[in-house]
Amino acid sequence: MFRKLTAEQKALIVADALDRYLHGTELRDIAPYYNVHEKTLYKLIVRTDPEGWWSAQHARYSCDAMDAFEDRNSLTFRQMKSKVRAADHHLERLERNRYKVR
Repeated sequence: MFRKLTAEQKALIVADALDRYLHGTELRDIAPYYNVHEKTLYKLIVRTDPEGWWSAQHARYSCDAMDAFEDRNSLTFRQMKSKVRAADHHLERLERNRYKVR
């Protein structure tokens, strides 16, 4: 589907998908809107705007960590620690992939 689109059209789709992703919607839920599989949408995003994809992921994982601290009244310490560790793990993996550090 995306092969016949111009670069400007692809950029608009990517911008919209990243905006939805930043507002909490997963790619698997965004892809049907464009009538494509989530892997196809992911490839388009990564090829068109790799820095935007990295920034969107970084923002989501950072928000996950902050949410754990904000919910500390309703979470046990163990639950909060688990959420922060999970977000930290995702951020570390994101950095390794960005700079190809193993």
